[in-house]
Amino acid sequence: MVSGFFLARSITTKSHQLKILILDPQGFYDLLQKLPWQADTLLQLSEVYRHREGVLVPSFSQRGYLAQFSHEEYAQAVDFIDRALFTYERSFIGAFNFTSGLNRLDFDRVENRPFFLALHRQVV
Repeated sequence: MVSGFFLARSITTKSHQLKILILDPQGFYDLLQKLPWQADTLLQLSEVYRHREGVLVPSFSQRGYLAQFSHEEYAQAVDFIDRALFTYERSFIGAFNFTSGLNRLDFDRVENRPFFLALHRQVV
């Protein structure tokens, strides 16, 4: 028999999601201080850092102007994704098991989509 699961959200998480919709990076950092393992915030911050990675960092050399990409920003984005996946991993109950094939997380449930987004970003 296949069991269907979904990721439940707390009242605190729902009230803080409004800050996530504003897309203010400082708001994300404030939220991260209050809720350090809130997966949606970690995923949003990973996007902020991932898009920062594309910004050229100017540097000068003996030959003139050079443009370099900041790889530290990309590493921070990957760290936020890892932390989000760790949050989901720790939240799964003992009855949920990926390897048995009997438990499912339905993508059609809105609560589960950030988990699939975190998996997608980890793979990419």
